[in-house]
Amino acid sequence: MVLQAPAALWLAGLFVRAGLPVHTSWVLAVTAQGLHLTVLFGRLLLWQDDRRASVWRTWLVDVPAAVWASACFVGAVPSMFSLGVLLLRGLALHPPPTVVVLSVVYLPAVFLAVWGSTVGRVHPRITVLDVPIPGLSKAFDGYRIVQLSDIHCGPYLPRWVYRSWARKALTLRPDLLAVTGDFIASGVGYVSDVTDFFAHLKAPDGIFACLGNHDRFDDGNAVAESITRGGGTVLHNQGTPLTRGNSALWIAGIDDRWSHRDDLDAALRDKPQGVPTVLLAHDPDQFPSIAARGVQLTLSGHTHGGQFAVPWLPKVNLARLRSKFTVGMYRLGESVVYVHLGNGTSGPPTRVGAPPEIAVLVLRSLGSPTEINAPRWAPRRPAGKARGGHIVVLCNRRATQPGGMHRRSDRGIYLRGTALASGDGEYPVEKGIGHGGNRRTRGVSHGESMELEVPAKLRERRTDLS
Repeated sequence: MVLQAPAALWLAGLFVRAGLPVHTSWVLAVTAQGLHLTVLFGRLLLWQDDRRASVWRTWLVDVPAAVWASACFVGAVPSMFSLGVLLLRGLALHPPPTVVVLSVVYLPAVFLAVWGSTVGRVHPRITVLDVPIPGLSKAFDGYRIVQLSDIHCGPYLPRWVYRSWARKALTLRPDLLAVTGDFIASGVGYVSDVTDFFAHLKAPDGIFACLGNHDRFDDGNAVAESITRGGGTVLHNQGTPLTRGNSALWIAGIDDRWSHRDDLDAALRDKPQGVPTVLLAHDPDQFPSIAARGVQLTLSGHTHGGQFAVPWLPKVNLARLRSKFTVGMYRLGESVVYVHLGNGTSGPPTRVGAPPEIAVLVLRSLGSPTEINAPRWAPRRPAGKARGGHIVVLCNRRATQPGGMHRRSDRGIYLRGTALASGDGEYPVEKGIGHGGNRRTRGVSHGESMELEVPAKLRERRTDLS
């Protein structure tokens, strides 16, 4: 209700500027907001999607209401701050300045809400990360796990959208596909879409999944069965070995924590001694207890990156209100968790600053050149050839010149970043020069990487993945 008040004031001001009487303008504004709240609360009361919703209701009623709710949310704090400033200056009760100021706030908010409900929630961000795994055999060095999460099949997710995510995932050359829970929004009306989604996925070593809290709004059996019909494997507190010759990698998954069905002991019970583990766990808040068990890599989702985040600052998001593990990579000791941004949406079908994601985690045995602190928004594309001792350096967000992510010149490219040298610890790279005559290195852009010789003057330094 509080978030709706500034928007109601703005609507009333627009009606007054259009020539309507003040009383009529307020009646129309309050009525519009009241109808909007009725639709939202009605959707909450009918939350269980046990049958497929009609298209007209979804796209002509539910989605516009959700877009307006997102706009009210995005504009609430700036509008209240602006009204406070006007009040201090004695102008808050004068319609012209109030309407102008609120229009400056709400017109961009409406644009962001519309964009986030269309383009912003459809086109995925591709993230490629090299992850050093203690104890990983050379046979698994370069092993590619492609992760999707939080698909949330439901009335707001057309089939062509999740099929496009599946096609994009297949182009990333996965050895294994991992999908970390929340396959439906609610109910059982859309479990056939889950089957269809998995039917469009394939990987040499299989498609593995764990269940999330939304999958357990019912008993979860319908979702698990739909995954199996589509060709996926649900890991219910269990694991399975992947082998390469005499080497092995343990792939495990635990069930939903919110319904108290998770059992980490069972998932690790049959794991051979000394074999590294990749664990699928929907909720990243389980990571501390998982790290205490020595699991090397955990793949999670659940947070959606908040769905609303500050653009280009993905960790400044709504999910921080409930979790310290919101998006990206975090480390505790030798254990690492990757928190996926998710693909679908929960609540309003809107994403602002937190787009859907397809993550590629490339496993590296210790001693191989490994890129760390990779960006959340761009793939790694190595360029240039190594000469002598080398490191892979990432062009990160800190620019060497104001306003730019890198600087081009005839002599090469100057980069800032952090990299891990082969077997020699981690090095901070303040500035590196690309190979001058190499066109491939000259075209390196934001989020890409290149190989550089290790400057002798650089000192070894540890860098936290978080």
